[in-house]
Amino acid sequence: MNVLLFDLDGVLVQPLGYRKAIEAVFRHCVRGWGWPDMPPPDEEVIAFYEAHSITSEWDMLPLMLAAVWDAWAAAYGTPPEGALDASHPDQPPPPPDYRAAVLRLVPHLRAGAYPAEVALAQQHQDPDHAPFPHLPAASPLLRRLLSHTRDVAQNHTTRLFQQFALGSAAFTATYGLPAEVETPSFLEQYDRPLLEPLARARLQTLLARGEAVAAAYTARPSAPPHGEPTRPGYAPEAEMALTAAGVPSLPLIGFGRLAWLAEQYDLPPEKALLKPAPFHALAAIFAALLGDERAALQRAAAWLLESRPLTEGLSPAITLYGFEDSVAGLHGMAEAAATLREAGIAVTFQPFGIATHPDKKTALRRTGAHIVPSINHALSRL
Repeated sequence: MNVLLFDLDGVLVQPLGYRKAIEAVFRHCVRGWGWPDMPPPDEEVIAFYEAHSITSEWDMLPLMLAAVWDAWAAAYGTPPEGALDASHPDQPPPPPDYRAAVLRLVPHLRAGAYPAEVALAQQHQDPDHAPFPHLPAASPLLRRLLSHTRDVAQNHTTRLFQQFALGSAAFTATYGLPAEVETPSFLEQYDRPLLEPLARARLQTLLARGEAVAAAYTARPSAPPHGEPTRPGYAPEAEMALTAAGVPSLPLIGFGRLAWLAEQYDLPPEKALLKPAPFHALAAIFAALLGDERAALQRAAAWLLESRPLTEGLSPAITLYGFEDSVAGLHGMAEAAATLREAGIAVTFQPFGIATHPDKKTALRRTGAHIVPSINHALSRL
């Protein structure tokens, strides 16, 4: 059986909504600090972050803003207490070096740890190699920027980002918090499909003929599995992407699905289940094969959390095609394939790295992936 796993951002959709939200939050912050003319980081910087396994905007933005304040501290000294809540129009920072902090941080990144919080820990543990060398380890400013990056209630940068991404009304409906900015959903307004009509038709033909099964495999926030009631805090961002891509009915394993399962096992989903952890890819493979997201999550839990590799209903031989633009996602698929092999299922793994940026191509090529410029090129090879 051919199993197709699709990442969303950079593969099925061009995540312009997230890109625009990064820009909007950055401009909102620097304008409040009195520097309205400071340009946001460009696409080259974002691609550099992604090539070094910093793929979540909830990490990117805090790290970028910390780089701004590191540049400020290099020019003016330690920021005063309350600097994030004040305007400093007479003290604009020099141009930040957004890449330097990433290069100092990369050796310390590890699976299941948030890059922003790793950076904060590194400031304390190794001041001589701190990501932000001009800011003191005990800086309240850094703590506010880099801690609790997945908690909308506690991290102001994340809270702002979710407002621009979802839109004011959907933000309040999702989190039960008042919106600080009035804005439409940048995801609905700016995301663009990367799956061209001919490629989408080819995919639909493969699925309709039973020549392949498929699922989406994404770290985007999502609702709980299909058929489960929605819950506060479960943002339907992955579902928005599938709609934008023109494949709204594709089985989906997004962050919300993992969080739903994690609640049953009292686990932190982002550290135990989210890619590059093999659980995420294994659940997506089962979602494609079984056509049932809830059953897929429970099957993956039986395999990896309960050491009960249940093979009923699974094909004895699988060719797994993985379509990703990140190294972490491909690593998760490779580990899931190895897990299936250990249970006696013959798995051939065919990874495709979707990239045009040189840094990303280099990083993806190291995984052994076939490098192609788009999902359309990849599907034409099937």
